[in-house]
Amino acid sequence: WLCDSGEAFGHRGNGFSYGWKCDVSASSMNRGAFTRNRSVFTALENTLVESDPFSRCVGQEWRIKLPPGRYHVEVTVQDPQSDSNASGILVQGESLGFPPVVGPPGIGVRRALFVDVIDYLSLTCDRDTGCTTVNRITLQHTADAGARPRQRSQLKCERLPDWCPPVTVPPNAKVLPASAARAAQPLGT
Repeated sequence: WLCDSGEAFGHRGNGFSYGWKCDVSASSMNRGAFTRNRSVFTALENTLVESDPFSRCVGQEWRIKLPPGRYHVEVTVQDPQSDSNASGILVQGESLGFPPVVGPPGIGVRRALFVDVIDYLSLTCDRDTGCTTVNRITLQHTADAGARPRQRSQLKCERLPDWCPPVTVPPNAKVLPASAARAAQPLGT
């Protein structure tokens, strides 16, 4: 695990660059496990970051620089002491589908999705949009990003039939010959 205590984005000296848009490390909640030292929970479960405790950072987000590729991202919201707002958590701009409130205290809720990363992975967590704390983020690299081989065609309907729904001819329209409607491609192909 890599430690995050709410510092602004930067190189951490551990081979990674990550952090928050706005530095929230001064918040007492973000100083480590001792702030949530509930004996029935592990140090990992007791540690969390309150992303924007005083609603002073518009669009608060956490970023990490990563090699290009596909990643499985799992976010856990769990606060052993308080309920957490979680519905506003986004990864690469996509909602993870968290409930509005995670609770009662101590209950952990996880959500995950696969994302493609070009250079940075971002997690949006802003009090004003429905996110108060994040307990942990687990990243797993699942595939390298690479250029498609030149001989491989771009999207074509015969290769991906679900991509190209059948063309519906508007009422009172005539298409000659009839096979032209079946052979039509969606715009942009």
